[in-house]
Amino acid sequence: MTPAGPRRWWVLSALCLTLFMTVLDNTVVNVAIPSIVEQLGATTADVQWMVNAYTVAVGSLAVAAGGIGDRVGYRAMWLAGLALFAGFSVLAVTAGEPVQLIVARAGMGVGGACVVPATLAVLTRVFSERDRPRAIGIWTAVAAGGQALGPLLGGALLARFPWQAVFALNIPIAVLCLVFARTWVPEFRGPGGRPDVAGALLSAAAMVGIGWAVIAAPGRGWTAPEVPASLVLGAALLAAFVRQEKRAREPMLDMALFRVPAFRLSVVTSLLAAFGLAGSIFLLTQHLQFDFGYSPLDAGVRTLPMAAGLLVCGSLVSARVGARLGAARGITAGMTLAAAGLAAIALVPLSAGYPALAPGLLAAGCGLGIAGPLVANALLGSVPPEQTGAASGTQGMLHETGASLGVAVLGAVSAALFTARLPGDLEAGSLAEALARARSGGQAEHARSAFAGAISAAQLTGAGLVLLCGAVAWFLPRTEPAVAAGQTTNTGGQQ
Repeated sequence: MTPAGPRRWWVLSALCLTLFMTVLDNTVVNVAIPSIVEQLGATTADVQWMVNAYTVAVGSLAVAAGGIGDRVGYRAMWLAGLALFAGFSVLAVTAGEPVQLIVARAGMGVGGACVVPATLAVLTRVFSERDRPRAIGIWTAVAAGGQALGPLLGGALLARFPWQAVFALNIPIAVLCLVFARTWVPEFRGPGGRPDVAGALLSAAAMVGIGWAVIAAPGRGWTAPEVPASLVLGAALLAAFVRQEKRAREPMLDMALFRVPAFRLSVVTSLLAAFGLAGSIFLLTQHLQFDFGYSPLDAGVRTLPMAAGLLVCGSLVSARVGARLGAARGITAGMTLAAAGLAAIALVPLSAGYPALAPGLLAAGCGLGIAGPLVANALLGSVPPEQTGAASGTQGMLHETGASLGVAVLGAVSAALFTARLPGDLEAGSLAEALARARSGGQAEHARSAFAGAISAAQLTGAGLVLLCGAVAWFLPRTEPAVAAGQTTNTGGQQ
């Protein structure tokens, strides 16, 4: 039985609290890294995997977890994810060696891979078509808020408690959500059927290969033999996954969905959005810290206009824009506003100071808040209800993969432009290295100018990708696509 009346909003609160916990954990750990290094004696490689083990696990398992949820039930996957998250958070709190913390982060990533598609799938079943855009807007705004508030909350916790507190916070939240979901939320699932074990394994293995290469490339270099080898292996496994899904009688992700224009365009839009936005925000943090001289915590505080725009427009404005303009035009309008804000940030001269950045931050946040829920709703609305879990997992995988690619590629563009702008007698791979090698104040100033120019150019590239995302969204069908999706998927995967 579907919850009705006020109860469904309590369900949404539990879904959002769960999502906030998983997203927050992916950002708050960055603030705790110096303390972890000092206490556990972690190496640079250890630190990279403490941060990335979570992302790799979520990105590689989200599709498989969503497909399994279609068969065993979305609430069951939500509960399993919460239990895993709480259990591995305990391991993180008690970790005495770097490898224990890496294992704990990977385990929390497995829990996150179960939770993210399950919460979105439960949401689509609890809310009617009329109320769903608003609910997805709130869900998306909470996810964005968790990313934005992670550094601030982490800094506040570490000011009073040891680094273990950032993981201990997960335990009571997970237990509270678990009890609520077990008691008040009914089970939802697709038509059942045999699990597509081969598809799940191939999907996970393919995304591990691609995800590892994308994350490792900035540190090892794109030409390091293991990076292209991992990409090729991941691509081969992805091709095998597609072949498996086309042949399977009960596929985890029906490839016929990609023949539905709304689903296909929503996938491209989601990937481009995550790519451009994550890369731009990554560059923004560097811009605030290295060019404007803010500490990590102060830089986080100064991104609050963007967070405010995301939260307000995602929860209150997005659904109204979608109802008035339609999904396609609403996404295009939101992404255009976000691109304009990101471009304004990139073009503000350093001499203008932070006040000149704030309007661009607010515009970018408002644009993202408007477009993000509409993108998610378009993707979920393009599939039949029995494949909501797989579609939600696809959305989660696209976000993690696109975000990792955006950080890696735009980071590489920025680094290449910085190196190219340095004078020939000042070779360096980073601003810190260039400043250390500078033999005069003029050389140091030249290095800072080169870095600021490289960041600005790379940010404009990210803004262009966000604008391209809006252009792609313009071609989303104006008609309801879910019926068409159901017509193409009723016969399974052997079409």
